[in-house]
Amino acid sequence: MDQKHNVNDITSVGNFISLFYRNGVTNLSHEFAKYDIGYGQIQFLVKLYLQDGLKHDDLTKVVHVDKATTTRAIGKLSDNGYVDVKQDSEDKRIYRVYLTEKAMEIREEVLAIVTSWEDQLLGALTEEESKTLFDLCNKVAIFNQWIEPSSKDNGLT
Repeated sequence: MDQKHNVNDITSVGNFISLFYRNGVTNLSHEFAKYDIGYGQIQFLVKLYLQDGLKHDDLTKVVHVDKATTTRAIGKLSDNGYVDVKQDSEDKRIYRVYLTEKAMEIREEVLAIVTSWEDQLLGALTEEESKTLFDLCNKVAIFNQWIEPSSKDNGLT
């Protein structure tokens, strides 16, 4: 890649990514404060809405964090009554994370908030541009070995 980017210039990809991230943290933290859910816990909750009862290790993979981060996030969600951690009935070495009734009661609101942020983030783009952006982000993540090529970011390869 011959194109050079000045990291001190807003045109740096890293600066744009940082800008998106910081605004996401601010907006989503504000929206989720009423539920006593921190920014770092949101992605775990959303993944569990998509597939309840995931193993602790699978959650670590799908969220792309380390085990300690997963343990902290799940611990906070558990302390606040949103998840229960239970030993697998067939393999006692495995722990699964299940949503509680309290979590299910706010499911639609949580997903609406996350969708609204995504819509705001991509609002200036056409559907085709949004797809292109996603495809490019996916390509960069695969190239840097942050996700598996076949995973399409589900983390369950």
